[in-house]
Amino acid sequence: MPADESFALPVGQGPAPADVGALIDLVLTRFHAPHRKQGPQLLGAAQRLEAGHAEDPSWPKGLSALIERINGRLAAHMAKEEIVVFPRMRRGRGAPLDRPLAVLHAEHEDLERDMGALREMTNAFTAPNSASAEWRELYAGLAQFAEDLAEHTRLEDEVLFPGFEARPK
Repeated sequence: MPADESFALPVGQGPAPADVGALIDLVLTRFHAPHRKQGPQLLGAAQRLEAGHAEDPSWPKGLSALIERINGRLAAHMAKEEIVVFPRMRRGRGAPLDRPLAVLHAEHEDLERDMGALREMTNAFTAPNSASAEWRELYAGLAQFAEDLAEHTRLEDEVLFPGFEARPK
């Protein structure tokens, strides 16, 4: 299956067993690897800009700290998926995944709240008219990061995870 193929199953239905490995590979290459690259780049740009705009009242105070928190949470989250959950999904057997998946769902909600705070702090990633080109580039990068993270969590929550959660009796 091509890495860019979209999985669009109804909510509550997991992928066919043969698709699990392909879906996990898609998550790893399309989302995890880029997040690991983008997050630190965005943080570095925000820190540089924050240092230069410390006295600018239009600069969103605390932006770097929020991006750093998002990066930390996301790194820990992806590690849990890669070390614990994805290998078990690939094997297709073993201990139930309800507890680990409940943790991952809760972490998705935490990340969603953080991204909401980021959107609010940046006026929906809209830089003020006085913003420099680098400031505008940062906001464009943050908007792309937010879009990718939303698609990442949607794919896991709605397509990958349901196939490994207990069905109501």
